[in-house]
Amino acid sequence: MNPIKPSSFAPFRAWFRASLAVLIAAMAAGCASNAHYPINKPEAGAVLSKPQPRGEARPNADDLLVILAFSGGGTRAAALSYGVLETLATQEITWQGRARRLLDEIDVISAVSGGSFTAAYFGLRGEQTFNEFEAAFLKRDVEAELKDQMLTTGNLSRLTSPFFGRSDALAEHYDRLLFHGATLGDLHRNGGPRIIINATRMTRGTPFAFTPRQFEAMGSNPDSFTVARAVAASSAVPVVFSPIVLRDFRDTSCLNLPPPSTDKTEAQAEPSTGCYIQLLDGGLHDNLGLGVLLARAGEHDDPLQVLRDAGFPNTRKVVVILADATAPLDRRWERTDRIPSPEAVLEAASGIPLLNANRETMKALKARADSWRTQGLDVDMIEVNLAQLADPTQRVRLQMLPTALTLPPGDVDALRRAARELLLADPEFQRLTRTH
Repeated sequence: MNPIKPSSFAPFRAWFRASLAVLIAAMAAGCASNAHYPINKPEAGAVLSKPQPRGEARPNADDLLVILAFSGGGTRAAALSYGVLETLATQEITWQGRARRLLDEIDVISAVSGGSFTAAYFGLRGEQTFNEFEAAFLKRDVEAELKDQMLTTGNLSRLTSPFFGRSDALAEHYDRLLFHGATLGDLHRNGGPRIIINATRMTRGTPFAFTPRQFEAMGSNPDSFTVARAVAASSAVPVVFSPIVLRDFRDTSCLNLPPPSTDKTEAQAEPSTGCYIQLLDGGLHDNLGLGVLLARAGEHDDPLQVLRDAGFPNTRKVVVILADATAPLDRRWERTDRIPSPEAVLEAASGIPLLNANRETMKALKARADSWRTQGLDVDMIEVNLAQLADPTQRVRLQMLPTALTLPPGDVDALRRAARELLLADPEFQRLTRTH
C-alpha cells in the first residue's frame, strides 16, 4: 500500500459505475446472488494438493540466515523486489570456505501488498521466476484484464451477494494469471525459502501473517486456502477492494458481540463457534514487511533463543535486505502559494501515518540489530530504497510512478536496474560480498 491517490481509482471507475447499476437493479428486483467466497476449512478438513515443481534446490548454509523484506507499492514494488532477486542471482559470498550464490542462501521472504506478488511467485516457482514473471505479471496489462473480467455479467451478478466481494473476484483472476490453484500448504512445503505474506485485520488493526503457525492457531488447514487469496488480502486497498474473509475455528471472543446489522441474510453467516477474520492491505499496519520479523525478534531477549525457536539454531550471521518502494509525500506543493486540493490533502492524510510508521519500524529494527550485535551475533542491515538513488532526476521519476497494477515496460526495467544499482552500491552489501 502507499498514500491513497485519486488516480489509483481511475482504472476501476467504469467498473464501479457498471457494478453499481447492476447492484441497484438487482436489489430493486430482489434478486441478489447467492454466490459465496471459498471458506478455509478446519485442520483435518482439506485434501493435500501437489506442490508445483521448482527444480533442483541448492542446499544453503545453516549458519547464515538471509532474510528479504518486500514493501508495498503496486507493480512499482513488485518490479523493485524482482530486481533484488535478479541481482542476488548474480552475486556470490564466500562462506565456510566455498563460494555460494546469494539467491540460494535466502531463508525467509516477508512481503506486503505489491511485494507479495513477487515473493509468492518466487516461493512457488523458484528460479523459473526469471523466465516467467515478467510476461506473467510485471509487463502485462493486469488492470485492463481485471476491468474486463470484473465487467462480465457473471461477476457483476455475483457482486450482488453479501458473501462475495471485489477482492474475491480479484483473487480468482490472480489464480488464473499466476498461481494456478496453489495453496498456502504448497507454498510452505515447496523446498524454497519461507514465504510470509502479510495483511491487516480490519476489525482489530493488527497484523495477520499467512504462516503455518497462524493457521495452526486458527485450527485451519493451509491446504484449504489459496496463495491467490492471500495475495489479494495483502493488496486489498480499502474502498477500492473489499476485505478477504476467512474463518478462525478456535477464537470465540466474538460470540458475545452484537451482530454488525440485523439483516437476516447476514445473520445466517454468524458462526455458532469460532469467529471470522476480515483482512485488508498489509500496508495499513506495516508497509515494509518487517513487522512480523520484529514481533518474532521481540519474543525473547536472547537472540540465539529467538533463532532456535524460529528453526535456525545454528545461525552465526543474519543478513536483512529490505526492498522499499514506498512513495514519498508530494513536495511539489512547496513551490506554490495555492491552497492544496482536496485530492492532495487526502493523499497526505493517508501517506503521513504510513511514512511515520515506516520510520518507527526501521528505528526499532536497527535498535534490535544493535542489541543482537552486542550479544555477539553478526547482523547486516541492507536497504534498497528508491530515495537513495544518486541521480535526482531518476530518483524523482521512479518515486513518483503510480501505485498501480500496470506500469509501462520501460518503467519496469528502470526499477529493476535501480534495484541492482542500489544493492551493489550499498556499503554493507559490498562488505558482505567481499568477506567471509
